[in-house]
Amino acid sequence: MTDHYFRKEYVRVLSIDETNNLIRLDPSSFKGKDNMVLHVFGNDEHINLVAILDNLGKGAAGACIQNLDLMMGNKNNL
Repeated sequence: MTDHYFRKEYVRVLSIDETNNLIRLDPSSFKGKDNMVLHVFGNDEHINLVAILDNLGKGAAGACIQNLDLMMGNKNNL
């Protein structure tokens, strides 16, 4: 998953060390931004994927622009 999102503008996957050193998730840190951070927690038996994003602030307009980028072939920023 990390390789897929490498150098993408809007999506960042935290390393296991960054996630393990995380004290708490702060969803308000993404207020008004179009980016998203993915955290992977777990062990050999159970894995949790947590995505932090501002889906209320982004709304339909931001999603429309990203879909337009996809339709135009500009996949580098997604």
